[in-house]
Amino acid sequence: MAITQGVFSSSKKTFTQEEQSLKDDLLDSQNTSSYAKKFKMLLHMEEHQKRQDIKRYDIENANLHLGEDSLFYLMVPGLAEKRPSVLQGDRVKVKPLNSNGKGEDPPYEGYVHRVELDRVGLGFSRSLREKHSSKKKYYVRFDFNNWPFQLMHRSLQTITSRMDSSEILFPSSIPALRTGGGKAVTVLNSLVEKNKEQKTAVEMIASGETSKVFIIFGPPGTGKTITMVEAVHQLLKSDEKAHMLVCVTSNSACDLLTTKLLKQSKPSAIFRMHARSRNWKDVCDDVKCVSNYENKKFHYPSEEELKNYRVLVTTLVTAGRIASARFPKDHFKYVFIDEAGQALEPETMIAIVGVMAEDGKLVMAGDPKQLGPVVRSSIASTNGLQTSFLERLMNTSSVHGRDEGSYHPASVVKLLKNYRSHESIIKIPNENFYDNELLVCADKQMRNSMSRWKHLPKADFPMIFHGVQGEDRQESNSPSYFNSEEVKLVMEYVDKLLSDQDRIVTPEQIGVICPYRKQVKKIKEELKKIPENLKCSEIKVGSVEEFQGQERLVIIISTVRSDTKHFQVDSKSNLGFLINPKRLNVAITRAKALLIVIGNPRILCLDEHWRSLLKYCIDNGGYTGLNFDINDERYKVTDSDNSLEKSTPVEESDRS
Repeated sequence: MAITQGVFSSSKKTFTQEEQSLKDDLLDSQNTSSYAKKFKMLLHMEEHQKRQDIKRYDIENANLHLGEDSLFYLMVPGLAEKRPSVLQGDRVKVKPLNSNGKGEDPPYEGYVHRVELDRVGLGFSRSLREKHSSKKKYYVRFDFNNWPFQLMHRSLQTITSRMDSSEILFPSSIPALRTGGGKAVTVLNSLVEKNKEQKTAVEMIASGETSKVFIIFGPPGTGKTITMVEAVHQLLKSDEKAHMLVCVTSNSACDLLTTKLLKQSKPSAIFRMHARSRNWKDVCDDVKCVSNYENKKFHYPSEEELKNYRVLVTTLVTAGRIASARFPKDHFKYVFIDEAGQALEPETMIAIVGVMAEDGKLVMAGDPKQLGPVVRSSIASTNGLQTSFLERLMNTSSVHGRDEGSYHPASVVKLLKNYRSHESIIKIPNENFYDNELLVCADKQMRNSMSRWKHLPKADFPMIFHGVQGEDRQESNSPSYFNSEEVKLVMEYVDKLLSDQDRIVTPEQIGVICPYRKQVKKIKEELKKIPENLKCSEIKVGSVEEFQGQERLVIIISTVRSDTKHFQVDSKSNLGFLINPKRLNVAITRAKALLIVIGNPRILCLDEHWRSLLKYCIDNGGYTGLNFDINDERYKVTDSDNSLEKSTPVEESDRS
């Protein structure tokens, strides 16, 4: 593992004993003791970076406006455009200023309750409300919510005491399968019944013949969540004593999964536990009946009450409450984690340590070829924090890796049927990331619905690569890039889609993906100028991260970067984080029936993955715009290009 030089550099040529120990912990984490040391150190680095990031929102001479909801509202210019942003649950301290502009002691401590477009709603004790006046000025200081980090540190502290920790962290054995493997089940979901890989995964889980950690490898649009839900249903039927904890990284995904569970299970068996910091208005209506909400507030039920439920659904962080409740050690026989590829490895451990029975099984679903967890610290990212537990196992474990081209069915089942995209759209991701194994199974009428769109360069090839020589620019108040020429082209395509009388596309069926926050802002501003009756506000515009897990009939990608001023020297670096192959994979696999890419081919072709997409569009007649010859010697990918580090520059990252 590469060690960032600056972390351990010293004025002396030799390491101190402490520095050498830190280096050794990073390099050698193949036992539980060094594993815990390594991740504790990386988490401290990430905490430090997050604390530095949020300081940018501190305000020295602020006005607080008391709302009717008893929250204090603070204007924060550019809140929606900046990343990372202030988040609900973050801490805040305010110090009233006297007439001389000096702070009065002590400061009042509170929390962020609401985050809006350009202001935040802050909650404080009654004492501040009683002393507040509209003319009073305050010094405001933000700090991030470090509760998740406390839980991750706790899980690392205690994981060494688990008898089976080595088999979880560093799997080494695969159980012998019975003839045929798995247990035949009567599948509740007819779609799963018709899908060989999904059914195999369900049967393996239901049979109990899986390895300690079982992975459902779900490429885009292959139905990994449906597979997990079916497995939970089968265990509810076949094992009356089984209790399960089901976790996802985000609240919205938790709600969606709970909704799917409720379609086949009795509400009395399912409990959706939310964090107290969540806004009740944001909770999906379908899951409110099984939520921990009474008397207009969230509450945490007692351990005795929670024992009555067969399935508890929480985020990974809220699973820390389950660990704190100290259930009997053998209570949770199964732990399911969906979207596991998006979670920090120590975050995953929150749902395992102190929760899962030592003879229990962990089932994770995810895709290591899509975007991983959000990490702000470049040092922590470089040394492993940005690699999820799922990805690490699939890359390094002999149990979960490929052996002679296939996975062992007791450890990993790869889903192969893509129910989302047209065959032209899925072809390049299939070849570059999924060993060309994905099968096109999307509804034929849907996936072909844009194949004869009159604005396609070539009929029956629903992809457009529109080459443009724009200019990537920055404004003085933001480090983020925007490209006015590409904004113009995005709006032209939106107009063509919505004004086409022959082919009806609605605004909510269109998604616009941009790698830079400033470009997102510029496009949203243009959409606001369109008459309200066209409902362009329903067009989702956002970063690649905001689209992960989503899909749209039509996806427009604005790549933004176009600088060729120093072409021969640094045009490769001018790609910024466009060179991250996972980001490209996520972006192009969101489209169901039409994909439009807008960008400078002279820049994009210098990355091997973008080049393959560009060449594919050219070869199939889908290229238009800027005159460009991909065979020109200036635009060929060299070995040095391919060897460049494809990590995301922290200062450019749009992830939060």
